[in-house]
Amino acid sequence: MVLIGVLVPTSPGAPSAPPEALPLGRAALALGEEGVDLLLAGMAEDGLLVGHRAVPGGWRPARGRPAAVYDRFPSQGRATQHQALLAQLAGLPVGNPPALVVLCRDKLATQRALEAAGLPMPAVEDDPDRFAAALDAWGAAFLKPRFGAMGAGVRRVVPGDPLPARLRGLQAQDEPALLQRAVPPPPGLAGRSLRVLAQRAPDGAWVQVPAVVRESEEDPVVNAARGARVRLAEDALPPPALARVARMVDATCRALAATPGATHALELGVDLVLDPDDQPHLVEVNGRPNGRLERLSAQDPDRFGAAHLDAVTRPLRTLAAWVALLLALVLPGCGRPGPPAVAAPTRVVPEQDGLRAELVTEGSAAGRAVGGDGADLVLLYGGEEAGQLGPCGCDARPRGGLARVAAYRDAVRAASPGTPVLLLQAGGWMDAGLGLDGAPRSDAPARNAWMVKGLLALAPDVVHVGAPELHGLASPEVAAAAAGLPLVSANLRHDSVPDWRVVQAGELRVGITGIAAPGPAWMAPPGWSLPEPLAAARALLAAHRDQVDLVVLLALQSPEVARSLAQEGLVDVVIDANRHHEFSAPFRVGRAVWVRSHDQAMRLGELRLHRDPQGVTRAWDRKVDLDEAVLPEPTLAALVEQADQDLARVERALYGRRLR
Repeated sequence: MVLIGVLVPTSPGAPSAPPEALPLGRAALALGEEGVDLLLAGMAEDGLLVGHRAVPGGWRPARGRPAAVYDRFPSQGRATQHQALLAQLAGLPVGNPPALVVLCRDKLATQRALEAAGLPMPAVEDDPDRFAAALDAWGAAFLKPRFGAMGAGVRRVVPGDPLPARLRGLQAQDEPALLQRAVPPPPGLAGRSLRVLAQRAPDGAWVQVPAVVRESEEDPVVNAARGARVRLAEDALPPPALARVARMVDATCRALAATPGATHALELGVDLVLDPDDQPHLVEVNGRPNGRLERLSAQDPDRFGAAHLDAVTRPLRTLAAWVALLLALVLPGCGRPGPPAVAAPTRVVPEQDGLRAELVTEGSAAGRAVGGDGADLVLLYGGEEAGQLGPCGCDARPRGGLARVAAYRDAVRAASPGTPVLLLQAGGWMDAGLGLDGAPRSDAPARNAWMVKGLLALAPDVVHVGAPELHGLASPEVAAAAAGLPLVSANLRHDSVPDWRVVQAGELRVGITGIAAPGPAWMAPPGWSLPEPLAAARALLAAHRDQVDLVVLLALQSPEVARSLAQEGLVDVVIDANRHHEFSAPFRVGRAVWVRSHDQAMRLGELRLHRDPQGVTRAWDRKVDLDEAVLPEPTLAALVEQADQDLARVERALYGRRLR
């Protein structure tokens, strides 16, 4: 059984209604039959959730340490209790994490993040001194509390109406106001809007729950909480309009899931309005969404009851599937006490289109290394350590760590004399330094300073800068030390970070750059700029493509941008770092070879390339487990041990215990 915690307000006693009478209770009973155990709780003690489990006909008191939590706690209204609850669960994956919820709660920040990702939205003005001028230009707008919800405080305004700088929001507190251009409603209606609930499937795709239309002849805000009429979108809109809505919602969810801290985004409520031509206009996104199927299910249970249960169950099932994949399939025993897992035998994917793959899990470092295949170049690649210098924090079979990377690199060079070997860091090596509540953590600068020391000792050929580094390098001391690293980024711009590096590898000139999901531009620390990734990388590569023999793109959580660049013929190799845990074969996008970096470099990638003047003709992608049989390089091992002891002192001084 996988234990998933569901954070909801609870009282000491059990819910008064049986599970069968509550949507979440029915979901708990259904998932229990699938091997997923839900613990509903609003309290935690000594790192354990304290709440109730559903059983047929009732509830039982329970406590336990879940593998992950699904956060549905009203964090805005009960902020102190919510922060204390998350502090007890530090280190656990959080479905719909606080960073995503905080971003979505801030209407202005959400709009700027989506606009930076290329998604159009009705114009917005946040400076009260410019409200009147903007309203005169638009003719009509909606005045909103910047952090409001459920339509509280929102009103439609026209020139001449009062335009206060602050409004009363949902929590009966004054908030900064913002003005958003109004989209004209269809004839006969004061407004028509859509709420689309989008949820993640286990494969990461976004599934859209049947959308609902909200309409009102009197209220232009058209919020269900304010009495708007609700009906199924497919009953109200023609198929072309539904298709346009679906495309816009999918693009919105992908953009927000790529923002910093949103790795475990599970569901989003996307609000759109429709103009007289049935064209959708994106206006808001809710990170604590309530779909409208519950209301429709109450009206017509035969038609909507099953869909409503699916909507309640899906995010929990997905979170459990992610955890099960991580704990049971990819990292046997990880996070759970028990005997060391036995390594799986070596797996081979036969050659196809000049590409083959191999998973190597047995033997010493020298025994796992190969040579004599005539490769023109070997690329060793990994990343996403998030400030962890040593192996992953698994209770059984911990893997990875800088000292093992160094040991295997030395073994490859010894096995392939005369073949150039480059070590590439794909990004995500720093700890972003944000807690579960989105606030900066005091231990992060020390952790990142040690990571810089570790990388300087490891001496990779190129180190990519991603969003975690954007925050980590905000520390002047860390930034000064990191100046000695071969940093690169095409779209996270700073005077100290080149956008392009050329490495001489034997007779080959290898051009290397990187792209990363940057997050909203307003999050950029002083001195940094965040141009749009695709445009920045396209211009860079177009200017330099013909000056080198091979172009390598390090793509951190940016697969769509990387795919576009590969399809345009601008790169030869894409190293895709996006928290991958599965073993997969390389493939081609255009002529480019695409490989996936394993999370935390627990498996180091080894790409052995054969090329001619037209590009890469053959490639052998090996994923090499860095487990205990790969003995660490002694100098780096000593540095990692020193770092661990120092960080233990820092964490105990700050938090009274170790975080990792």
